[in-house]
Amino acid sequence: MTATTADPVPAPPGRPRSLATPCALSPGRRAAALTRLTRWVRTGLDLGLPTTCAGCGRWETRLCQQCHDLLTAEPTQVNHADAAGDLTVMTACRYTGPVRSLVLGWKSGSREDLDDHMGEVGYRLGQTWASSRPCASPAGAASSPLLVVPAPSGARRRLRGRLVAAVLADHVALGVTARLAQERRPRAVLSADVLRRRRAPASRQAGLSSRQRRANRATPPRLLADVQGLPVLLVDDVVTTGATLGACAAALQEAGAHVLGAVTLAAAQRPERGPTRVPGAPPGCPPQAISRHPAHPNTA
Repeated sequence: MTATTADPVPAPPGRPRSLATPCALSPGRRAAALTRLTRWVRTGLDLGLPTTCAGCGRWETRLCQQCHDLLTAEPTQVNHADAAGDLTVMTACRYTGPVRSLVLGWKSGSREDLDDHMGEVGYRLGQTWASSRPCASPAGAASSPLLVVPAPSGARRRLRGRLVAAVLADHVALGVTARLAQERRPRAVLSADVLRRRRAPASRQAGLSSRQRRANRATPPRLLADVQGLPVLLVDDVVTTGATLGACAAALQEAGAHVLGAVTLAAAQRPERGPTRVPGAPPGCPPQAISRHPAHPNTA
């Protein structure tokens, strides 16, 4: 008696036998394959197109040392965010010159290769903030977790997947955790994207006056989770008047949270209130707008 083997199932007409039974990839393998494909595409583009610094445009580098130093400067406190009320705001750098180009490229998605550099800035911000501020809530609930909450992103940015404030908040939370562990003040630190805009304001803040910026972000966002009694650190990419941070703080405080402060990637200069008259100008001469901060040579 001889053993027989079943004939292989023939492939459908017009299809190669190797494609008759497709191999299903798990979600993890699909993500890894997509990551490898993205890396290959970027490598091919680097070979065919010249790489330039995202800040100043220098060739053959994604981020030159001078622009990197601007991002990694010592964080400072923002003193002109009047719309944020008494909220203490710390920022990593000034939103001008090459830094402005860096932030805009990263936010728009045209320079996703800056993700690691921006993550490094957020990590350092979290460390600096944790060293300079106590993380216990005023109510004394030292055992409750610290929430690192990003400012809400608009619908368009969410559809595009460019949630830069949320990504920055993740790295800030890691920096706070690391510094608290170093100082032997261990505490749970959670990055929580729990704020959403209630309406669709103007899509961009650029070009708006100080009053228009406040009106554009005056409506407090809505909360997706209970934050009663929890300490909160707010995170945003750029602060100008502080209207967005002020609205977020108001919504969180109304829900019972204790907002301890805010950190931002960059701080824009104070918006000009109006044209500046040149001292000694002849009568009848129209006012002239004087820039207090000359433009960077690479942004002209």
